[in-house]
Amino acid sequence: MSSATSRRRLRIDIFDQHAQEARVLPHLTPPQLIAAILQEFQEVEQLSTSPADYQLVKVVDQLPLDETRPIGEQLRDDDAVRLVEREPALPTGTGRPADAIYLREQGANRVYKLHWLPAIVGRHDSTQADDARVAVDLAAYKSGLRVSRRQVEISAAGDSYAVRSLSPRNPTLLAKADGTVTTLTPEQTPLQPGDGLVLERSGLTFKFLRYLPATANGSAALVDEAVGVGVSRTEPAPSLVVDPMKGAS
Repeated sequence: MSSATSRRRLRIDIFDQHAQEARVLPHLTPPQLIAAILQEFQEVEQLSTSPADYQLVKVVDQLPLDETRPIGEQLRDDDAVRLVEREPALPTGTGRPADAIYLREQGANRVYKLHWLPAIVGRHDSTQADDARVAVDLAAYKSGLRVSRRQVEISAAGDSYAVRSLSPRNPTLLAKADGTVTTLTPEQTPLQPGDGLVLERSGLTFKFLRYLPATANGSAALVDEAVGVGVSRTEPAPSLVVDPMKGAS
């Protein structure tokens, strides 16, 4: 039997890219398939690079796949699955954002979903009472020690969002699409999708993203309010062929 006929033919929903065709070796596990999906769909701006951030669920019943069992034992040809973001427990004193919001680090293109608000950007420090609210831990970066343990805080502001500095001696800049750059203060400053946060001492730069779910016409968008448009992602991506030795092609 050829490798082409021995693969499982699956349809995968990846955010607004629906029913993407995948041909998967049946002995692969769901985490291996997720890793290939993340590699293939790198152009999806809010997609993380960490397979641990996701799980695969069956579209028909919304039940998650068993991550320890091979794909071939759980799915048949033409089955449909959906890539779903894991939702960690909420720290005390926080709530879920009304929208799916993210910070994308522009250097390594690493994506952090903000699962709760208020959310702290900085470094974990277990001696601090608010340590559980650190949503973006930058300690692992080469310049991470130049980031304050509590650098900035992002919070809800009515139907929108706001950001403020938690470390005035370690400046953070807010860069708008029109070229305006201001230094954050401890006071709340409006934060819009498309805005940039520049952590001066560490050299790390983040883009604030908001993803809108599918509308009645089936489309979805990653919103950039600074330029007043939504970036549609309805064009199909290339088929996914998963091989553990070759990755996705």
